Amino acid sequence: GPIRNEIGMNSGTGALGPFNHANATIGRAWTILSKCQTNVGHDNGAYMGTTGNSINYNNMCCAENEEALPEGWNPLHVQLGFKKEESVVTRIGIWDFHQADPSFEWSLLEQLPNCFKKSQMSQAATAIFDPVAAQRLWDEGAKTKEDVSKYVLENTLVKVKDYWTQSYEIQNFVRPSASLGNGSMAKYWTADPESMMPFFARTNNIKVVVVGGGKQQFWQIASGSPSGPQSIDAWK
Repeated sequence: GPIRNEIGMNSGTGALGPFNHANATIGRAWTILSKCQTNVGHDNGAYMGTTGNSINYNNMCCAENEEALPEGWNPLHVQLGFKKEESVVTRIGIWDFHQADPSFEWSLLEQLPNCFKKSQMSQAATAIFDPVAAQRLWDEGAKTKEDVSKYVLENTLVKVKDYWTQSYEIQNFVRPSASLGNGSMAKYWTADPESMMPFFARTNNIKVVVVGGGKQQFWQIASGSPSGPQSIDAWK
């Protein structure tokens, strides 16, 4: 929303890097708050990452490049139920990233399912597209972000027998609940092992964000989805 430009946030080149004052300050502040309030920043306590990574120091914060959205593509906050003119902050809890190695001979839309299926958390994923990649998807027929999500959902089917053992996240967080008859994936627990089932629970679990400077056809998949969006207009 408007707050992006009011405080000088970056949504273009290097938006997820440490190069913009507003982006970096907000990200670092969130990290410090998380460490002080939840103890997650203390090793051998709540934080148990074996090696850790630089994102532990500074949570990545950026704005969506709304000006570069293809025609018909709504900003993330509008997809989440807010008005376009509202300023909204949204948290995306990310388990891991997968950077695509795109082919220039396949259509970009056809390449998405393979990358999405590498997501550690099959329950949700967020695609981050440079405007160049977003426009190419539009040219290939994805006239809305929802078109992208629907295509991915319909083309990431896996065998039932493979789904339940494919990742740590599924084995530890999805399978126990499903075996007790709970959750949207429970109906597949007793299904024919050779039958096909969706990799993602539903279309709404597949989100798209456009970020970047329009320099190249870059895109990556973040395992995790937006949660807890809040309008910040009342804070001003």
